[in-house]
Amino acid sequence: MIRTHTTLLTDAELGAELKAWNTVLFVGGVADWVEIERQVERLGFGESYIVAASKALNDSSFTVSVKPLTVPA
Repeated sequence: MIRTHTTLLTDAELGAELKAWNTVLFVGGVADWVEIERQVERLGFGESYIVAASKALNDSSFTVSVKPLTVPA
């Protein structure tokens, strides 16, 4: 499932999303992808998820995606 957020999540909130193997998108003003990547690693999911950031050419907003590398069967 893809979950979209406009603000950073607490450890408990992000941990629940990661345990459910959701793809998490941070859109809008959330540009601190390094902090999100550190949070994913701190929660123990660094080997299971990839964090990527992108920015539209015409826009100053960022999208940060946190995607599972594989989803367990």
